[in-house]
Amino acid sequence: LRARIERLLQPLRRTRPVEEWAGAIELLLQSVYGERDLQENRPRDRPLLEVIPRLSRLLDESGAPAGDGGLNLSGGAFLRVLIELLRGASVPLLPEEEAVDILGWLELPLDDAPVLILAGMNEPHLPEAIVEHPFLPDALRTRLGIPDNTHRRARDGYLLAAALAARSEAVLIAGRRGAQGDPLRPSRLLLTGEAQVVARRIRRFLGEEEPGATDWPDQGQPGPSDRGHPGPLTEGLPSPVEFPVEPKLVLPPEPELVLPPGPIRVPVSSFSLLLRSPYEWVLTRVLKLATPEEGAQELSAIAFGNLLHSTLEVLGRELREELDPTRIEAGLLAALNRVARARYGSRPLPSVRVQLQIAEHRLRAAAEAEAAERAKGWRTRAVEVSLPPEGVSFPVGGREFLLTGRVDRVDAHPDGRWRLLDYKTGERVDAPEKAHWSPARGESPARWTDLQLPLYHHLAGFLETRDRDPVGVNGGSALEVGYFALPRAIDEVGVAMAPWSADEIADAVSAARDALMTLAGGKVVFDESSPAPKGNSPLAPLLGVGILTPFPADDESEGEDEA
Repeated sequence: LRARIERLLQPLRRTRPVEEWAGAIELLLQSVYGERDLQENRPRDRPLLEVIPRLSRLLDESGAPAGDGGLNLSGGAFLRVLIELLRGASVPLLPEEEAVDILGWLELPLDDAPVLILAGMNEPHLPEAIVEHPFLPDALRTRLGIPDNTHRRARDGYLLAAALAARSEAVLIAGRRGAQGDPLRPSRLLLTGEAQVVARRIRRFLGEEEPGATDWPDQGQPGPSDRGHPGPLTEGLPSPVEFPVEPKLVLPPEPELVLPPGPIRVPVSSFSLLLRSPYEWVLTRVLKLATPEEGAQELSAIAFGNLLHSTLEVLGRELREELDPTRIEAGLLAALNRVARARYGSRPLPSVRVQLQIAEHRLRAAAEAEAAERAKGWRTRAVEVSLPPEGVSFPVGGREFLLTGRVDRVDAHPDGRWRLLDYKTGERVDAPEKAHWSPARGESPARWTDLQLPLYHHLAGFLETRDRDPVGVNGGSALEVGYFALPRAIDEVGVAMAPWSADEIADAVSAARDALMTLAGGKVVFDESSPAPKGNSPLAPLLGVGILTPFPADDESEGEDEA
């Protein structure tokens, strides 16, 4: 091989006038690429087909006679000149027939695509508004003559009208619920125009009318359907409404809730709610207040998490001893396909198909993370292990509480260590320490905000399989607890362990007893200083949170384990 390369480069090992190098370089290129069948529609040939014509033009220019006193260069020097002249030239990507161009809002009217799919027609994204600016509130912006919310609303209304008028077909999409199940508000630009038009749009948004129905009143006159034009956009635009950022609860009809007699079952995963609001905990966990089921067109956060949980079970079953990340990935994707077909059929709704692709994306990253953990010696010994169905006795204040819960998987290491892992599939997954403790370690006053993992550590000796066989895990220094996180950010997928000491685990158990003490008396009283309920709380829609008032910006709560 070396001898062949030497023969190939031999013509370059001399000094020539610049105008003579063009022919030598062309012969070199022909000897290397002359017999290749280059095709424009083949991605690997695309860069070469772009570079060769440019290089040919440069060689033609360099081959022109230079007259007397022409410059002499070595082959290496001449090639460096060519490379420098080609540096920075771009090679356009091969167009893909199935590709969809994604543009920003301000660029839409300038695009000439015949079909427009506009997603995100929700408040507060469209129209854009700045609320409660610390230095330039909207009223002051108006006085100063600089862009205010009225100006932005008019701008966005114009851009929407222009984008729709330039196309034969347009589809406007407004989400009804966020990732955590919280209700979303449609854009005000969709709620302008004649009363009958607005009413039909609201009914469609609430799922009470089929999408094919027209928004235009039947007055015997022609008019575009809702797929082509949303009707008047600039008439009767409402004034912006400023909502409080952190709404407080309003006193409900029942200021005092009485617990029924007898033992109370307490899922370990529900302690975060109990610590935050005992009143809401009794409503949901004891009195069984639940959000009414709706005809959802997509998977809720809990359903999406359950889908991934069921798929990941194969890591502790069929794929238990697999070390190759490619095989692990193939096994996970096959399991996802089986679970999805069983739950949603062979032709799920388009929104569900998109969510399944998101799940595939996370599972590919999970396969890499799993292979890395197995390379360290960890092996999964059991999946979906639980505390006994009847619960573990945990008496507090003279009242019997029964702790229940389920651990997603148990891993073992050859050096004798064990670990309990809980899968977390939210949009954002905090590290175990941050999720259970506030504020950060070392700051004060510190308090537990969740007790799920430390209680699993404390109750590890009670864990058993579905067949009621003991797992054989004991607490102590050889046991660790943590998350296997699968968030939206793929680079954050992987195992995150909690660094708690034995004293901190004991402190968490004490915090659990203190939390249950609020229930030991048999009743809870509503506290007006309680924070607003989170997005997955059935209490939220009763109090208008998320509808009349927004959720806190950092609300990324995930569904709780019902075990």
